[in-house]
Amino acid sequence: PRPTDPAALDPLEAYGRALELSQAGRYIESVPYFQRALAIPGGVATPVMNSYTAALHNAALHSRKAGRYAGRATRSSVERVLLTGEWLHHLDVLDAQATTASRRAFLLEVRSSTLAMWGFPGDAREAHRRALALDPTVEAVAPEEP
Repeated sequence: PRPTDPAALDPLEAYGRALELSQAGRYIESVPYFQRALAIPGGVATPVMNSYTAALHNAALHSRKAGRYAGRATRSSVERVLLTGEWLHHLDVLDAQATTASRRAFLLEVRSSTLAMWGFPGDAREAHRRALALDPTVEAVAPEEP
């Protein structure tokens, strides 16, 4: 049987479980496992941060069917705001670790598409403008629909 407590797992095992949950669309459940994976000895590799950041984003936006209506999978607006804040923080960390202009431009496009989806067109345009300034060949990232 799998331990349900992420703290009981080795960080690499936790990362494997986090990926399983995230790939199954169980984003909220994956977050504590990703958080445990951040303790991987020798530092956290970019793929771990990428996956964790994506899981935070998806957890904040994840919808589920409740009867005839679709609703947020998170328990409250406060929880969604906290997940979004955490996502933005980790997106900034990935940006600080980016070693190429094209990587930074891609991360700005991810931010731009999400800001547009959230109803912040001015901020979205600014992020897109910054992305194009870094890499004129960057392609717009289509926003994911919740």
